[in-house]
Amino acid sequence: MHDIVRSFAQFVARDEALAARTGETSIGSKLTAQKFLRLSLDNEASESDGLKWTSLQTQSTLRTLISVGHINMKHGDSLVHFPCLRTLHIDSGHVGLLVESLNEFNNLRYLSLQNSDISSLPDSIGKMKFLQCINLVGCKQFVKLPCSILKLGQLRYLNFYDTSINSMPRGFCVLTNLRSLAGFPALVDGDWCSLEEFGPLSWLKNLGLDRLENVIASSSAAKANWP
Repeated sequence: MHDIVRSFAQFVARDEALAARTGETSIGSKLTAQKFLRLSLDNEASESDGLKWTSLQTQSTLRTLISVGHINMKHGDSLVHFPCLRTLHIDSGHVGLLVESLNEFNNLRYLSLQNSDISSLPDSIGKMKFLQCINLVGCKQFVKLPCSILKLGQLRYLNFYDTSINSMPRGFCVLTNLRSLAGFPALVDGDWCSLEEFGPLSWLKNLGLDRLENVIASSSAAKANWP
């Protein structure tokens, strides 16, 4: 975005949105003096000088939180202070401490924790009935999805590219609203092949598969019956 256009957009949305870099000296006073609906942070500072998670906790009206880069967190930090959140995007942050509090967001639509240190999602994620997007690109420690994800009937976008996930819950085919799926690990277990799960996913338009070497028999792939 051109700097002039960005400045104009910030001016128009000045009473409800804040886009800032953590090196700006006024960011702390802005967060204390005013509540915002949308907050975007570019965290370029070092760990010692970085913004503390606790400084955001006054923003109880937030609907969108975007954070790129490091942000200082400690045990006890959580997401419970943002009950109105609809969009959460954290890139390259250490967010493992926040994962268990995700179940507080019954109204969350968009969840992106890319390039972070999480290894799993909470079992309670099935309670987030309105969730439409889960983006975990680059979460190299991420290995497993909870079975409760099968309760998220509104899911449209899933991306596990460049993670360590090695299996998907059986019954994945119930997520019939999926439009895009990346990083799906192919798996054969006896006579069952994970590719069979694609049969009912008639809305799926974009598909990225990993570990196809696990599927030796072409008959297993044929069972997908994907249009």
